Amino acid sequence: VFFLGAFAAGAAFRQLGLAMRAARARKQSPLRALVGRANGGMIVHLGVIMIAIAIAASRTYGSSGEVTLKAGEKGLFKGHTVELVAIRKTYIGTGDQRRVKQILADVRVDNGRIDTPALTSYSTSGMTVGTPSVHTGILRDIYLTLVQQPQTTGGRAVIGVYLQPMTIWLWIGGLIMAFGTLLAAIPGRRRRPTDPTSTLDAGAFDRPALTPSGDPHGAHDVPEPGTREPVSVP
Repeated sequence: VFFLGAFAAGAAFRQLGLAMRAARARKQSPLRALVGRANGGMIVHLGVIMIAIAIAASRTYGSSGEVTLKAGEKGLFKGHTVELVAIRKTYIGTGDQRRVKQILADVRVDNGRIDTPALTSYSTSGMTVGTPSVHTGILRDIYLTLVQQPQTTGGRAVIGVYLQPMTIWLWIGGLIMAFGTLLAAIPGRRRRPTDPTSTLDAGAFDRPALTPSGDPHGAHDVPEPGTREPVSVP
């Protein structure tokens, strides 16, 4: 997937680069070359490629596990430092609703910000619902869950850690696809069939097209009605 994605992206970037160079040769804005069905479609292709690579990376290199920590203790998971800062307990609501208890775990990943996964217990129904926290990065997302709360004061809590590479690139790829679709919907400059597609010659876009006889106006290509072409006998 990575090889095919790189190959397809290289082909799309080449097409976009040629279109922008041709626009500069015509003394137009290079961004104007991105408008139209052909180049807008290339941008859509780049978004599709990005989504495909992100899915392949998350499925192949994603990992999950658990670390057991006490408050103030640090652990290591797949090269990431996980620190359990504190365990907090709170109650939600008043009156009868005060039976809803929430256990919060303040967790710091790689000495950065503090994320707070939680366990919410409903005493009326006996259900316990986990609420994960997401640490989003440009290369990977880190999901934290509180798997098990400490049984005693000063006890150990079980923190679930899930690593998903390139998750944010799924959203970026979708935005690029939407942007390319918008560019493709805008009418662009229609290329004449005789225009070169990969030249840097600025005058090539301004010269009249040559007919088979070499005459730019085509005056000698079409015989008059009722006449015959002269035949040369060697």
